[in-house]
Amino acid sequence: MDGIRELNLKCNYIEDYLDLGKVEFKILRLELNGQPFDFQPGQFVMLAMEDYPLWQDKAKLKWTSMSIASTPLEKEYLEFCMTIKSTPGFSKHVGDTINVGVPMLVKGPYGRFILDQGAGRIAFIATGSGIAPIMGMIRTLAAIGYEKPFDLYYGFRNSNQFLYREELLSIVKSHPNFKIHTTISRDDPSWKGRHGYVQTLIEPAGFDGINETQFYICGNPAMVDDIKKLLAAKGAKPEQVRTEQWA
Repeated sequence: MDGIRELNLKCNYIEDYLDLGKVEFKILRLELNGQPFDFQPGQFVMLAMEDYPLWQDKAKLKWTSMSIASTPLEKEYLEFCMTIKSTPGFSKHVGDTINVGVPMLVKGPYGRFILDQGAGRIAFIATGSGIAPIMGMIRTLAAIGYEKPFDLYYGFRNSNQFLYREELLSIVKSHPNFKIHTTISRDDPSWKGRHGYVQTLIEPAGFDGINETQFYICGNPAMVDDIKKLLAAKGAKPEQVRTEQWA
C-alpha cells in the first residue's frame, strides 16, 4: 500500500488515567524526531514492541492496531490512547513495561475512518478509548478554525474515565460551534451530569439538518450497531455514517 512506513519511535510522554487505584487508560506520545509520517485524521497504525512476540511464533512480533489520537498537523509526535487490560496481551505488556525513552515500532497509516470537512455539520459519537481517532479529528477542526457546527456525544463509565476532559472543555470555550454531550454508565456521586449509555444521548437528539450531517461512531461493536440503527430511524442515510469498532 502506498504511503505505508515503518518507524522505530521512542516514547516521550505518558499520562495515566486511574480508577480505584488501577491504570485504566494510558496516553502515549511517540517522538517523530524529524521523521515525516503523513496520515489523515481518524486513521490507525500497527504498534509492536521488540520484547513482545507472537505467542504462537516467538520469531515474529505481535502487531496491534491502534488509532492515532493526534492531529496530522502535529509534526513532533504521534499520540495514542490505550485501554490497559488486566488480562495477558499487548496492552497489559505496554502497561507493565512502557516508560519514557522506551521504543515502539509503528507501521502505517491504515484505515478509511477519515474526516470529511465538506459536510454541513459533523457529529462524533464515542465510548471509552473510542475517543482516540475522534480526538484526532476534533483537534484538526479546532486547529484550522472550522466554522461549521460539530458535536461530540461521549459515554464513559465514570468521571475518572472522562478522557481528554480539560482539552475538550477548552476547545468548547474557544470554538462556540463545538459542543460536547456526555453521560456515565456507572454510579458516581461526584458526577452532576447525565447517567446512562451513550445511546441515551442519541435517542432524544434532534440533529437539526440531519440530511447535511456526517456521523462518526467509534467504540465497541454492540454500541456501534445500536447507534447506526438509531440514526437510520432518524433518517440518516448509510453514506452519512462512518464507523470504527473494536472488541
